Amino acid sequence: MPQDHDAQKVLARYGDIVYRDRPAHDDDPFSRRHPRMPQINRAKSFAPFDALLGFDEEVQGVEIACIA
Repeated sequence: MPQDHDAQKVLARYGDIVYRDRPAHDDDPFSRRHPRMPQINRAKSFAPFDALLGFDEEVQGVEIACIA
C-alpha cells in the first residue's frame, strides 16, 4: 500500500522528532489551549504535501510531447 510506504518514509526521516516527549506544562493556559495530539496525528504533520496533485506528471507529459 502506498500509505504504508509513505508512513515508513516519514518515520525514517522524522522519527526522532515524532517520538519526542511533549514539553512539560502543568495545567497552565498553554496546555489548556493546546491539548496533547496523538502521535499518529503528529506524524501526519510531517507527511509530504502535494498541493497540485498530478501536476508533475502533467508537466512531464508535456515535456515529452514537446521534445518528440
